[in-house]
Amino acid sequence: MPLMQLHFRAVTPDGKKRTGVLSAPDEKTAARELRRQGLIPLYVGLAPQDKTEVRLPALRPGRRRDVLFFTQELSTLLNAGVPLDRALSIVAELAERAEFREVVHDVLRALKGGKTLADALATRPAFFPEIYVNMVRAGEASGSLAAIFERLAEYEKTRDELRGYIISSLVYPALLVLVGAGSIFVLMYYVVPRFASAFASSGIRVPAMTQALLDVSRWVQTYGLWVVGAFVAALAAFRIYIGSPAGRYWWDGFRLRLPLLGDALRKAQTAQFARAMGTLVANG
Repeated sequence: MPLMQLHFRAVTPDGKKRTGVLSAPDEKTAARELRRQGLIPLYVGLAPQDKTEVRLPALRPGRRRDVLFFTQELSTLLNAGVPLDRALSIVAELAERAEFREVVHDVLRALKGGKTLADALATRPAFFPEIYVNMVRAGEASGSLAAIFERLAEYEKTRDELRGYIISSLVYPALLVLVGAGSIFVLMYYVVPRFASAFASSGIRVPAMTQALLDVSRWVQTYGLWVVGAFVAALAAFRIYIGSPAGRYWWDGFRLRLPLLGDALRKAQTAQFARAMGTLVANG
């Protein structure tokens, strides 16, 4: 069998990263060779691992990227037979962001303090949602933690790829609306008033449409900043409201009742429920 030049990424038992190229007939043989050398393989493939594949467009991309990274690396390490506490230490060393590195260290400290992994993850709800924690709890109860993290890695990647696709599809229209609204505001607030003063000084009678435009510009000058401030305040109040249990319940119900979008959301949530249930049932 011809040999292939395979790129790999691995860690040493003390958590140091190793990358390089290895000649082997296939990925499994290369992974076995890396283990024989005392390394823990994280990736083996024909091309160098693309580190941008988990850089997901989102309002808070750092947290989503960190959780996906955490799930993928922990899945690989646990399937390689690395003990849980050692696997968490390695993931903490591999984490790029200092904030998430501290999160993993907190989880590890809680684990060594006697908590289960699920309870340790539950102390950081901003990173690990309730469904994530409960799936890990089910994996601990059934003794199939490695399989649970493997399925969680697939689940997280699929969910974030879909979310990234939707957001990237909306970026261009949203940018057009933002630029258009900003341009209109600048015209009405700064440019049109200069023409108004020119018309007023010349004494020329302006057409009705031009007068209407001047009146709108005058209104924007008088109340425009107040309207912008009120809009920002209303948006902040709305975000706070939908963050509460009652507000979240109302907002979810409202979105489900929307034409087209509501049906798509209902199908997406049903698919998420089916994937989570399938994972839990498959692992006892």
